Amino acid sequence: MEIKELSAPMSSQSCGFERPAAFSPANLHAYLICFVLAALPLLFSYRFWPGHDPVSDPNNEQFVLILFIQICAIILSGVLRTPPRHWDIRSIFFLSLVPIAIQAGHTVVQADMMAVSSLLRWMVLIAFGTSIYIGIRDRHLILSNDMAAMAVAGAALAYATLFVLIYADQQERDRLESIVIGFTNIRYTGYFVAPAIAILLAFTTRFATLDRRSLVALGFAAFLCAFTFYTGTRSSVLSVTATILALALFSPRFRLWRLLPAFLVAGVIGYALASIAPPPADSSFMISSRLHKMDSGRLQIWLMLLQHWTTAPLFGFGEIDIGPMIGGFVAQAHNSVVQNLISVGLVGSLAIWPLVAILFWRMLQSLRSEERSDVPLMAGITCMFAHSMLDGSLFFSYPLALCALMIATFLAHRPTTPNSTATEASAQDDQASGLAFGPR
Repeated sequence: MEIKELSAPMSSQSCGFERPAAFSPANLHAYLICFVLAALPLLFSYRFWPGHDPVSDPNNEQFVLILFIQICAIILSGVLRTPPRHWDIRSIFFLSLVPIAIQAGHTVVQADMMAVSSLLRWMVLIAFGTSIYIGIRDRHLILSNDMAAMAVAGAALAYATLFVLIYADQQERDRLESIVIGFTNIRYTGYFVAPAIAILLAFTTRFATLDRRSLVALGFAAFLCAFTFYTGTRSSVLSVTATILALALFSPRFRLWRLLPAFLVAGVIGYALASIAPPPADSSFMISSRLHKMDSGRLQIWLMLLQHWTTAPLFGFGEIDIGPMIGGFVAQAHNSVVQNLISVGLVGSLAIWPLVAILFWRMLQSLRSEERSDVPLMAGITCMFAHSMLDGSLFFSYPLALCALMIATFLAHRPTTPNSTATEASAQDDQASGLAFGPR
């Protein structure tokens, strides 16, 4: 399939918040997928509605629900109607099967539910991302870059709005204390709120500085910044900062410089809003109360886990409860590099990170072009990976599903501009090396 076949129709959909001219079944299906993924945090929270006791451990029901939705998307995406020879997946993609095979081996040895659920999660996730990619490529799924990006932003905005409605009530706020609606840990919300902030800030560069749409995106970003400061998710602030700096510095001629003042304005407004909000009952909320312990013991956790990794360096231990290793109750390593070394070892990590490197090389080439329609999506992907270096954003099912949606959409579109030398060179390199999968 030629790049021209996809770039022309898709570029017409990259116009901010405007809706498509026609609602075909493929277009409606794409909207349905985005709506369901964006609404999931609200569904996670249904048992936390005022008057109900908090759920102590909702993760299992979230895991099952997300798997069900992903499987439905796989079935309906059109991939099953597409012959494998038309999938256009290049050989490097099959590196993603290496860590799955390693985890399958661990599952046979361990034979416990955690190992089985981990294997299912990764198998379904790879199939989900692949089906989205193929569905877009073969026009069974009319999913634009903006739609995928706004699904992530919409999820965070809807959840933060519900959070405000619940926590505005003094009785509910005192009763929930450190538990936030739908999640046992307030830091989990940062896994999808931080990418949403980066996405909304990226949307502000799409329009004129004082354009109404740019101001709306900036206002939403400030609202989510307030939520982030109020819940004290420091890794979210750091990951958004890293994302904004990377996009601005690596953009040609520093053309995305407006991200920096936009982030500053959103951050100042957000911090002011969080400061005047009713104080939470638990001191772990509010970022100002957590600045004295910035690493939260992460460095010690990483060093201890790396020492354990040296006893099984090649294939790791599988995705297991690391609590006994470190003498605590931490479920994951709070760092995707260390987490992969512990779970699938050096062999699995050497299969994973080249794929990530290719993805970021593609994004860098796209950033160097004059096309801006994919910047919000790249901001969301970059923030996900930046966040994963400090927390478990790529360990839990929901942020993984959002990340797979964004990556598959970005790769399927391969944004190009006819006069972009950098993009043409990138396409020629792909054809020569056969190292990446995407439209040819």
